[in-house]
Amino acid sequence: MLKGREVFSNVGAVVRTSTLTRFITAKDDNTQKQLAWGVMTDAKGIMRIHLRDFRPHVAALLAVGRKDLANMITQDYLDAYAEGFNAYIYDLSQITLASKETRPVSRIRKQTPK
Repeated sequence: MLKGREVFSNVGAVVRTSTLTRFITAKDDNTQKQLAWGVMTDAKGIMRIHLRDFRPHVAALLAVGRKDLANMITQDYLDAYAEGFNAYIYDLSQITLASKETRPVSRIRKQTPK
């Protein structure tokens, strides 16, 4: 069991006929969890990442009527995560394409049987 302050729940890819575009996970009963991530890939092949933020500043901002600020801070965190993830995937793709041992399927020529 991993212990930390985040919960990641991955639904994976939904069926092509699905209309689902959101998946929000629940925090388990551990009070140490502060962030609950829901990840899924929709029917159009787009990965959707949703975040429920239980960090202490969120409750404090809500208590003083600043839901707007709590949402903006949480959205900024989510955007930064998604941008970092996209940069990682891009870099990984570039490394893979540059490798002499790895070739994308589209570049492999089909050999005709003799």
